[in-house]
Amino acid sequence: MRGRPTNAFRVLGAIALWAKAASADEPVAAREPRLLRETGENTTVIDAFDKDDPFDANLLLTFRQSWKSANIRRETTLAQPGLATGEFTAANENVAAYSQSLTVLEVGGDIGIYKDLALSVRLPLILADARELSDLDGSSRNPQRLQDPTGAQLFSVPFKSPTRSGVDWFSVALNYAIFNQLRDESKPTWVIGAEGRFAIGERMHACNDNAAIKCPDPANPTGPGRDPGISRGMNAIIANTVFSRRIGYVEPYSGFRFQAELPQSNSDFGATSDLKGTLLNRPPLVGTFTVGMEIFPWENREAFQRVVIDLRLRGSYHSPGRDYSELYDALGSSQASSS
Repeated sequence: MRGRPTNAFRVLGAIALWAKAASADEPVAAREPRLLRETGENTTVIDAFDKDDPFDANLLLTFRQSWKSANIRRETTLAQPGLATGEFTAANENVAAYSQSLTVLEVGGDIGIYKDLALSVRLPLILADARELSDLDGSSRNPQRLQDPTGAQLFSVPFKSPTRSGVDWFSVALNYAIFNQLRDESKPTWVIGAEGRFAIGERMHACNDNAAIKCPDPANPTGPGRDPGISRGMNAIIANTVFSRRIGYVEPYSGFRFQAELPQSNSDFGATSDLKGTLLNRPPLVGTFTVGMEIFPWENREAFQRVVIDLRLRGSYHSPGRDYSELYDALGSSQASSS
């Protein structure tokens, strides 16, 4: 009689362990359909060699439209005692209002290599990159604001750059999910990645769309000029990581991205990398932190369908460095001897 309760407890314990290990998301028969098992968009890494899904590939076509605006001001010259040296003071004068409109069509693809390991390729096609400088609180009526210290005119407002188009760079990246919550529910999803970008387009040259010679060559200012180009001529190394955890209908996530650019010698940037008197001749290092949440108000896992609302907050830090500025075209195409 004493042995029967012991055997009963053993049977109940085995049933409990079996119930805990089983998952309703896993097909128990070959005829049952596969269910959507991907995490949110920010941490999804397509893969290969799963027993029920030997190969995955994605083709991407993304359209992006962005706008940028900024007010450009400069320090003014005031002949008064006690001011900063170099003939400039901390007071600012209005120079111009900068605006840029950028239209990009990005073509890309992701190929699963192994479980939670994917290769990604991206090629952004810049359809239109339009930039211009306009009047800022009467700056066009005060040409002295656009002069160098010798009194020569640097440029005039309004100023317009030619509308550029073409290919700047292409990239190749590897992404790996160290942990995948949908493979092991006890852990969050953790993805790391590395990316290489390579500039391949025509190098960008400073231009004035209103000038007789739109893109003058510094080596031959009176010559036929150069093509406006589109590429900044920068190769880049990028590393990123992102964490997420699915909790019911929400998936909070956070991530960090680091970018270091290396200028190519055949660009305007590379050709002036040894300028005397400059403190920094390298592009800035960029670190970006992102925190957000994906919300899934509706999901049909059997049909591989879901609606996702992505809310995020992003901030970037740019270290000191030299880069293409909003006045690149205006100052680069200037005929003033000081430019």
